[in-house]
Amino acid sequence: MAKIFSIPPFPDETTGANEDSQFGYFECQHGPTPRQNAVAWETLTCKDLTPEGKTQQLAPQKIAARLWTAHRLVDEESKIMLTDTTDPSKEHKSRQSGSAASTTIYDGKGNLITATLGDTSAFLVFYDYEGNPMAARRLNSVIHRLDNLDEYARIKKEGGIIAHDKLVLRENDAEISSLAVSRAMGSEQFKKSGVCANSNLDIVNLAEAAKDLGIAQEKIAKTQVISVCHCFNEAAGTNNQTKEGHENHLLSALKELDTPATSQEADLARLLIERVKPNTSDNLSVAIQTINKDMPAFLLGLYGGQQGVVVSALAAYFTGDFFKKQCALTGEAYATQKLSVNSNKLVYKRDNPDLFNESEYKAIVLKLSALTRTYQKNLDSNGSEHIAPLLKLLVAILENPYETNKTKIKKFYDFLDSPHSTTALKNIEILKQDEKIPTLNFILGICFVLISLATFIIPSLFISGLVLLR
Repeated sequence: MAKIFSIPPFPDETTGANEDSQFGYFECQHGPTPRQNAVAWETLTCKDLTPEGKTQQLAPQKIAARLWTAHRLVDEESKIMLTDTTDPSKEHKSRQSGSAASTTIYDGKGNLITATLGDTSAFLVFYDYEGNPMAARRLNSVIHRLDNLDEYARIKKEGGIIAHDKLVLRENDAEISSLAVSRAMGSEQFKKSGVCANSNLDIVNLAEAAKDLGIAQEKIAKTQVISVCHCFNEAAGTNNQTKEGHENHLLSALKELDTPATSQEADLARLLIERVKPNTSDNLSVAIQTINKDMPAFLLGLYGGQQGVVVSALAAYFTGDFFKKQCALTGEAYATQKLSVNSNKLVYKRDNPDLFNESEYKAIVLKLSALTRTYQKNLDSNGSEHIAPLLKLLVAILENPYETNKTKIKKFYDFLDSPHSTTALKNIEILKQDEKIPTLNFILGICFVLISLATFIIPSLFISGLVLLR
């Protein structure tokens, strides 16, 4: 297992790489204050992602839960580190130290799980065979700043004082400190004002992401995860501080380079920083991991230090260890912990409704599986040469242990709506040609399931539904 840490304080510039694993980073001081960001990277084994006594690796949503808890554990550890009982004046200053966090886990099965606190970001980039970028997708759906209306409302509800899109602390009507993010590890002085370390979680499947971006698999020559500090995103300009704006900013910077996919990861990180330097006056950090088809699991974390290096360094050193210890726990042992998602259902559901709804999705997967297996059992052998292989593939989709239940449902209906491999018809149309009772029962059953999804399913499934009900 390989590990790399980049821990502040540093010289003006620092770089590192593991060329065998196609990872590299570059950081530089570009502002008046010393650099406070930290980078952590390590490869993971299947064992690292498997509970003790079990043989099957954790599913993406369970990895996400463990990562959520790991961030909370780092925050708890920072409370101890930021307390100086021997010198009250130092304690007052150290309690301002905090860190944003972007930790991405690749599970080795085609899924990226990203936990976000504050304003660091991670991106997924696809390149063509000429070495040029085709598309970029920000992996974190949310950034925790005060211009985020949901975060603004949450902080106000907690009694926080906001001025000029910053959370401020006042003493005797004088501002004594401010914070640009609404969630962070550490930043203890701001915890009573609503700052918390409850991460937003995003699970992105590589194949689905490419499909969503309109990119055919055969056109993808290279895939990368690129993690950046908040100053990289800020260089996009005031009017581009959105998910789409950040994606276009990174894509534009990459397109200004000559075949960037051919560069070593550390060199590409440096080139990207050079491109955005003119548009920011702050320190910059970029870390890049290339993903190929045989890529094992890994952890990539970028931690944006605020008002000190204590918490960002702590996060880089301990997030990986805390995460692996959580993965080693059985489901029952994990759930009983004070900082498990099970013990924090309200905030977890508020921030991550899709993941919380996994229990609902699981029930739907079980229903679809029962319908499909009943259909298989009752399928007439006569005229089933086209239908039986389709049902076998549907069962495989529903039983894939490395997909979220929501993804399984989407792929189930998308497969039915896809062209058949040997005819001009769609798969669902192949089924409709058989007018026997088992087929009619199956189609009717999956139509009813589709209708039940109306309250929380993704739009593309409604399109599939129209095909089914025609």
